[in-house]
Formats: sequence, C-alpha cells, structure tokens
Amino acid sequence: PAALAWAKANKIDRPIVTTKQQRLCIVTVGKAHQDLMQAVHDLGLRETDLQAIGVSIYKVAMSWPLETSGLLDFAAGADELLVIEEKQPIVESQIKNALYHRPADQRPRVLGKTDVEGQTLLPVTLEFTPLMVARILRARLAEMGETIVLNDRMAGLEAPAGESNVVALPTRKPFFCSGCPHSTSTKTPEGSISGGGIGCHVMALSRPELKTATFSQMGGEGMQWVGAAPFSETPH
Repeated sequence: PAALAWAKANKIDRPIVTTKQQRLCIVTVGKAHQDLMQAVHDLGLRETDLQAIGVSIYKVAMSWPLETSGLLDFAAGADELLVIEEKQPIVESQIKNALYHRPADQRPRVLGKTDVEGQTLLPVTLEFTPLMVARILRARLAEMGETIVLNDRMAGLEAPAGESNVVALPTRKPFFCSGCPHSTSTKTPEGSISGGGIGCHVMALSRPELKTATFSQMGGEGMQWVGAAPFSETPH
C-alpha cells in the first residue's frame, strides 16, 4: 500500500498522448514504450493523428505493484486497452484484475499477449521490435477503420532492405578491458586447470593458453583443480 500511495502521489506513471474521445488506450512498459513510439513514427503518425482517431498512450514506470486507479481514470471511456510489455503479462494481469468487478459498461477489452479470440498477439519470449509493434498497431487501427494510408506505409516497412543498404559491421573478438584484473588473474599456473565463472572472466574460455576448460554456476567460482585430475574428483 505504501508503494502504491507513493507512486500515485509522485505521478510516476504518466500520459504520453491524451485525446478527448479515446477509443484505444495503449499502455506501455519499459523498453516496449520506445518500440511503440518508433512504430508510430515509422507509420508516419503524429500526435495529432493519434488524437484525431481516438488513440491515447499511457506509460507505466512501476510495473509491480501497479497503481491502477490513475491508469483506469485515464483510460475511462476507451473501448479497448492494448498493453505492450515484454515477457510475462505482469501489467496486463493487474489491469484485468482491477477491472474484474466493474460494471460491463466500464470494463473495456484488454489485449496484450492474446487478442479477443485468444490467439497469440505479443510473444512472452525474446524482445520486441518496432516492426513487430507496428504490425500490431496497424491491426488494431484497422479494426477502427484506419487502413488505407497505413497499409501503404506498412508495405514499405515490410519490404526487405536492398543489398545497397547492408553495411558490413566490424568484428572484434571479446577481450578484457584495459587494466581489468581478470586479464592477469585468469592465467592458470603450469600443471593446473581452471574453470571460469559467471562474469566477464568467462571470456578466458575463448583463449586456449589460459587452460580454462569450462565454467561453473554463479557463486561457484574461485576453486582451482591442481594437476590433471578430472573435474569430477574433489578439488583442493
């Protein structure tokens, strides 16, 4: 309760685009907000365009616990809430829970990981891209009757990049930063073998001269096996 009161008092969740007669309220979380804003830009939409068709955007700063009262007040009157968040539906689930006991005329559709038919809309694995979000946004706007111009712009986004646009990126083998103590502490004495740990020193595996054959779980670092004994034997 204290966290919720703090979030509400400090208004850390905030409107990005407001409209008088909203039909679609988009709720974004974390990096997904940047993906949405890039998708809006790529589709050639301006804030005034969104306002004209009744689309608002609300950015969540604290995903759990979610301060739902401000969000639902902002989204009042919307036909649909579209939640764009990566990984599990943390915010989406809290919104649905907050709406559960409200009257039907105050309970908009909530979409996010699935659409109105229960089909996958946004994945729970990997990260989002602006193109992925643009596809979803175009589909939702199509339901609102906004299709002709967006279809043309979407076709341009979907078109594969020409070979002339492909630039070969320089490659650099991972290595310890200048002055990093791991560049010397990972040297294995003659007659010994070492295992790396979770961290940048795991790069020792890519340098055969460091004789680092494998790595341990987080917290298991710091042991060294003397001689050529197999790893299964007791270290000392």
